[in-house]
Amino acid sequence: MDSFSDGLLNGVPWDAGLKVELVSEKELDRREQLAQGWMLLADGKVATARRMFADVANEFWAHFGLAEATLAAGHPAAAVPVFAEAEELLQDKSLARRAPAIARRAVALARAGEPQYAAYLCESTLKELTDPDAVLWLSCAGVEVWSRERRIEAAHGALSIAESIDFRKGADLYHQLAATLRRSGHISDAAGALDRAVELLARTRLGPGLGLSHLTRAEQLAARGALAEAIDHARRAQPLCTDRPLEAMCVLADLYRKAMRFDEARRLAQQAFDAANKHSDLGRAARVLGQIAASASTPQAEDYFRVSADAYARAGKPLEVAESFRVLGRFLAERGQLMEAVSCFDQACATVLAPRNPRS
Repeated sequence: MDSFSDGLLNGVPWDAGLKVELVSEKELDRREQLAQGWMLLADGKVATARRMFADVANEFWAHFGLAEATLAAGHPAAAVPVFAEAEELLQDKSLARRAPAIARRAVALARAGEPQYAAYLCESTLKELTDPDAVLWLSCAGVEVWSRERRIEAAHGALSIAESIDFRKGADLYHQLAATLRRSGHISDAAGALDRAVELLARTRLGPGLGLSHLTRAEQLAARGALAEAIDHARRAQPLCTDRPLEAMCVLADLYRKAMRFDEARRLAQQAFDAANKHSDLGRAARVLGQIAASASTPQAEDYFRVSADAYARAGKPLEVAESFRVLGRFLAERGQLMEAVSCFDQACATVLAPRNPRS
């Protein structure tokens, strides 16, 4: 069997840049373990994946996997130095090769409470890159860490570059190819297929960033009145937003509301409300339910808006509290309850102007 370097596998391109070398059976076993670790991580089996990565000798994708497992376990601060160590393993390689580790370190930094440095790291690195794959990693990170206007630009960039394939399914195909090649005695080609599987599995970590890119585009399109396109983007975000599923549900529910598809909107928002276990998630879902009730001219809107304001207050989000009072005030004013509306607007103003910790 010839090398597959110029072939296609069910629409998933074989990377012609992967160098086919003589590989031992032992080395192939190591690459198989690495691929298995990434598959476990993609399936959410974080602890088992971490153990498999730790057993592999110092190698970029193994160290990168350790960092991702640490981040997935909810320890962003601990993940930061591990991403840095992964990058160090490629210190003699191009910036483009190191971009995945830099991008994900920025995400970990932002989640660990250092959003400004994370934003700077993404921006300064991206300025030096032209390689599309590297730009994709940094753009997806930027969507998570940059301010709104820059995030919109990053979302455009990420979605224009992102491959329209399922990274996990593509990786599974390459894994099957590797097994077939190994049985056929083509060890070096099998190693190349495993390398490609690992790269595609690593790209599953881009999912949340791509999901947020779709949500950002959805909100931007909705502001222009392009509701059909906005809903399409919000739907495409749903399976990708694994780290913020309730936010994605609320965005889509609100778009359905704007399209006057109230039953679908209410169903989604109620699911988010029932599933919320954080005050901020409860506040968002309650506000969307309130807006749906208001749009459908039902009196339950007031109760939902007050639940939203209370939940956001418990979450320590004063600007969101103010927004919930603002929409409640507008709802009451439209119903002719002017004094109650004035009281809500007063509360919104007082909340916005109240002194608070600069980090809140």
